[in-house]
Amino acid sequence: MADLITGLIGALFEELFAATGRRLLGPLGWRRPPDIMCVFTGLLFWIVAGVLAYAMLHR
Repeated sequence: MADLITGLIGALFEELFAATGRRLLGPLGWRRPPDIMCVFTGLLFWIVAGVLAYAMLHR
């Protein structure tokens, strides 16, 4: 059961944060950016998107 949860969390980080980071860094000329850079870039993107959505919905 613990392996299932670990796998789901790993897949979530890979699909949501790392893939978003790769898509954002691709147009900037990064062919194969490091995974940690992709995760932090994707995480930063989703934090900014969430804060903007919150700010627009709670005026």
